[in-house]
Amino acid sequence: MQTIEQLRAALAQVVCPVCFGTLRLEPVSVHCTSCSRRYPLEDGIPVLLAARAQEANTEPD
Repeated sequence: MQTIEQLRAALAQVVCPVCFGTLRLEPVSVHCTSCSRRYPLEDGIPVLLAARAQEANTEPD
């Protein structure tokens, strides 16, 4: 299993698949600092698919 620091380092090398903004690791998701979409973490792995993103100001399904 990867550590938090390894995951943060990996996220520094990728961008939001929708707006190409910077991503920030949060406890249960990855947050885009530009468009405010949130991408889920599954088993500690970010799912960076636009179809799986939760847009700003929306409730999860």
